[in-house]
Amino acid sequence: MTFLHGSAMKGFNYPMKHFCKHIALGLAHVTAIHAMALPLPDRQDQEGRRNVLFIAVDDMRTDLGCYGHSVVKSPHLDMLARSSLQFNRAYCQQAVCNPSRASLLTGLRPETLNVTDLPTHFREHFPDIFTLPQWFKEKGYHTENIGKIFHNWRQDSFKGDPNSWSIPARMHYATHGSDRAVVKGTVPRDLLDLARAEKRHVSDDAYFDGRIASEAIRSMKRLKTSKEAFFLAVGFWKPHLPLNAPKRYWDLYDPKSIQLPKDNHPPLDVPSLAMHDSRELLRSFPDGLSSEQIKTLRHGYYAAISYVDAQIGRVLNALDALDLRRNTIVVFWSDHGFHMSEHGLWCKTSNFELDTRVPLMISTPDMQGKGRQTDALVELLDLYPTLVDLCAMSPPPHKLEGLSLQPLLKETKTSVKHAAFTQHPRPAYVPVGTSPRAMGYSMRTKRWRYTEWRAFDTGKVLATELYDHMLDTRETLNLAYKDPYKERIQQLRRALEDTYPSNASHQSVLDESSPQERPNMVLIVADDLGYGDLGCYGSKRNKTPNLDRMAREGVRFTDFHSNGSMCTPTRAALLTGRYQQRLGTLFEGPLSGRSDYQRGLPMKTHTLAEALKAKGYETGMFGKWHLGYQAPHLPTQHGFNTFVGLASGDGDHHTHVDRSGRPDWWHQETRKDEKGYTADLLTDHAIRFMQTHRDRPFFVYLPHLAIHFPWQGPDDPGHRTPGNDYWDDKWGRIPDPSNVAPHVEAMVASLDWNVGRILKVLKDLHIDGNTMVFFMSDNGGYIHYGETHQNISSNGQLRGQKGSLWEGGQRVPAIAWWPGRIPPGITDETVMGFDLFPTLMSLTGKRKKHDSAVLDGIDCSRLLLSGEPLPHRNLFWRDGKAFAVRSGPWKLLRTDDRQLHLFDLYHDQSESYNLATKYPERVGELFQRFQDWQSSMGL
Repeated sequence: MTFLHGSAMKGFNYPMKHFCKHIALGLAHVTAIHAMALPLPDRQDQEGRRNVLFIAVDDMRTDLGCYGHSVVKSPHLDMLARSSLQFNRAYCQQAVCNPSRASLLTGLRPETLNVTDLPTHFREHFPDIFTLPQWFKEKGYHTENIGKIFHNWRQDSFKGDPNSWSIPARMHYATHGSDRAVVKGTVPRDLLDLARAEKRHVSDDAYFDGRIASEAIRSMKRLKTSKEAFFLAVGFWKPHLPLNAPKRYWDLYDPKSIQLPKDNHPPLDVPSLAMHDSRELLRSFPDGLSSEQIKTLRHGYYAAISYVDAQIGRVLNALDALDLRRNTIVVFWSDHGFHMSEHGLWCKTSNFELDTRVPLMISTPDMQGKGRQTDALVELLDLYPTLVDLCAMSPPPHKLEGLSLQPLLKETKTSVKHAAFTQHPRPAYVPVGTSPRAMGYSMRTKRWRYTEWRAFDTGKVLATELYDHMLDTRETLNLAYKDPYKERIQQLRRALEDTYPSNASHQSVLDESSPQERPNMVLIVADDLGYGDLGCYGSKRNKTPNLDRMAREGVRFTDFHSNGSMCTPTRAALLTGRYQQRLGTLFEGPLSGRSDYQRGLPMKTHTLAEALKAKGYETGMFGKWHLGYQAPHLPTQHGFNTFVGLASGDGDHHTHVDRSGRPDWWHQETRKDEKGYTADLLTDHAIRFMQTHRDRPFFVYLPHLAIHFPWQGPDDPGHRTPGNDYWDDKWGRIPDPSNVAPHVEAMVASLDWNVGRILKVLKDLHIDGNTMVFFMSDNGGYIHYGETHQNISSNGQLRGQKGSLWEGGQRVPAIAWWPGRIPPGITDETVMGFDLFPTLMSLTGKRKKHDSAVLDGIDCSRLLLSGEPLPHRNLFWRDGKAFAVRSGPWKLLRTDDRQLHLFDLYHDQSESYNLATKYPERVGELFQRFQDWQSSMGL
């Protein structure tokens, strides 16, 4: 999914770095373009040459009658298929316009061209390369471009490719949004009220494609009288958005025949990298799409296909009428496919079958057995060598990476290659001047689609996908993480390596050899702070300028989770890097000052503080422990050199008395009270600790009590006194229980102010550039407590609250801040509290052999430092009878009443639509994973 860096990435020379990185991929054979050997002589003279009519469409998948689509009306392309060889398994090299077209027109893969985005023109790296039409021009052909053949926008220095054409291109360079209806007089009204689509009663020539067809017909009439052989490229702009075919093409379809896709949710076990935000369309629908809107857009896509089909029919009819067909090769192709809510995606930029598979037809004057089809695997970059062969020309000076398809024209049951390859970066649209975080390489064989997502800078494999097209043509189940397919994956991985070597590297994030340069770590944990309680997370009520600044200058997480929905479980997992269930069911809920007073974190437990202490860090904890109420279970027994704070789950913010009436303010292992508001005192001690240890690496763990009850701001009165029981009176003095908000608002403001104090002292000590600060909440907030206390916290749009496994109980705000090291941005990678243990350890340098902790969390350091996506994994929560499983976008939840709920969190973050009955097989699969995990925990 997405992680967009800001100004910290400006000036990074992505093209040169990418060029150097892929020398080993075969750039050596694209050499000496300035000093080319003389081309071989052609095998035909000018007199007997064949013409080429090169017809392109934009964003068209194989939704045509000739490809078996039962709804789409495409009579002219169906007729072309009857005089052509139809390729049923043709694939593009990247599912977005510029790289796909650049690859096809140069015969080189996007990786070789170093073109994987929209703005980069291939001539920036290869100024003297011969394109397909340019090579025909070199060989004496008249070459002409009408419409979109090369990329259509954001390349003002080139505006297509003038070198490729004998005369200037026409109708080739504009935005798709500028394709508006043009008529004499008043434009008829739009009969739709829907973004990115329109239905007007206008002629075909009102839009680009009608005028392109008319212009192509005029060119053919002129070329008919010429003695030159021609290469005429006619590029239609549809069915690319906007979906604005004239009304008569909409009217070809009964709206009742337009159905929702069968699988409009992500595949099971799909890694987040495989998905994208569908921004090309969904940016126009910030509130999402209704079922009727989806149907209307699908209707519009079909209408656009029928519209462009009619324009192609006009051109082909003119070709016949001019008696040019008998000496003309006709090629029809689309640059890539398209999603229309399948997998929950829209438009392109994925490596799924719907985006990568394209319609392709080739018709030659002397074809044997017209109207045939082939299931052989082919790629669009094969068109360059194919047309060179069909026109009996010598090959261009640079080595083509495609293969000629001429053997298939003679024998359709043969094959020319074992696999077709596609790639796509993440983010899907890489910001100008930056490099991708990851690149996905996808290989389609006769039966399998195997996709490997690799870190762009190291080649490290981050996630894999495997789909069985014999059993699962819609790619609904990723098999890559299932044991029976491990051997198959190894075979496919080796085959992928032959075309795309990984060049993997596993370097550590920081060098172990310079201890004094190891960063300081400050881990600030709020208590019961809701997902929607900060300004940077959308709060209109709370003013949080310091935390908002952290979010602007650092990385803000939108999919960060605690390991539980209550205090003790989250802290146990956070400090051990492991599921709290490994410590026993005692740590699945909060420790009680009544029943658990003598119990706590086992002595044998290996904590983050112990691991950092072994690396020479000075360790200090200032705040709420809640993993044991007295020695030997206090922080000083678990790796912290210094401890000031409270041992219990809650204490009065002014008097520091716990719920049982015990004074609960500790210095090391001694109760020693001091006057002051809890948040202020904890920050005072943390600052003194940092000032004292500024010259050596330190780890500060600052788990605040705020905003846990009793709900008391700095100006509210104290409530508890020693010796009294507050189990039934734990909330503080709340004059209006129906509106706790004013007290919580004051607590949030205090928390934010104290975070600002930490940031200021780091700057004053001149160590902010060598200190990573991580802020998070231990679990979700209380929206209400019982029937009395209301309007407490906010979890934004999330359902549920603290104490539940709904998203509102365990999806929490989190921010990472490290000036100069962590570039500003937002990430929607799924991260969990126990990931901080391996992440912070990685940021200190290489792990040593004596770092023996077996961790369940994973290292997210590269996500923070360079935006590298995380590998796919399953995550688990359990609280008594309730449990939850997260796998990519899918979440299976069983509530306390044993009801099962299935949600697609990529499209339904508020958990409003239970899909359990619609996808029972996913429910069963995730349920089994929970049972397997539960057994592995010894539960």
